[in-house]
Amino acid sequence: MDASTCTRRVPSTAWERFRDVVDERWQAKEDYIQAGPKDWCDNEPCQMFASPELRLKECGCASSYYCSRTCQRAAWKDGHKEMCEARQKAIKEGAPIPTTQRDIQFFFAMTEGDYNFHSDQINKLTNEFLRARRTSTVLPFPVVIQFDYVSVPRKVTITTADKVPKQGDWEGIVEKGRMNFGRLVYITVQNNGKPFQVFGVIDEPR
Repeated sequence: MDASTCTRRVPSTAWERFRDVVDERWQAKEDYIQAGPKDWCDNEPCQMFASPELRLKECGCASSYYCSRTCQRAAWKDGHKEMCEARQKAIKEGAPIPTTQRDIQFFFAMTEGDYNFHSDQINKLTNEFLRARRTSTVLPFPVVIQFDYVSVPRKVTITTADKVPKQGDWEGIVEKGRMNFGRLVYITVQNNGKPFQVFGVIDEPR
């Protein structure tokens, strides 16, 4: 193999990997959009969907929508205030924009689609993980599937809930895993040039 052949082959392989990743992520976005309406009230206890009769009002941060001033005030008190002010400041200053709840919902939708498509391989990894740790007692914490989308191609590894950072509603999420309400996942994505992690539950493959 001469130098020119080697030079051509390496970029070609890297390009094919990059193209496959872009195609897969784009398809995830299309599936997410086609799955149904995404215009809902961002006051979590409400989450009323938009309709021809109900037009949601956009918040000043351009990332949250509410069906009424009452819901907007409730969400503001429930934590939206800090994110909203930080986002508006970042937009004004041209700084990196903080991740929103809607961004996180897309991350979970993307991961659920990935899991559905690759469930055989992921279940095989899970079974190998469990066999390697087989004991006479049940594992004290439920299994967590880690999806690392910062790596190209993305990496999937298996761990247990006690190994992931205790952030947000960690105990509530773990309890859902114990009760088999879905699969626990720990997602890492690139956000404003830095890794962003989130822990939660996705549905079982359909």
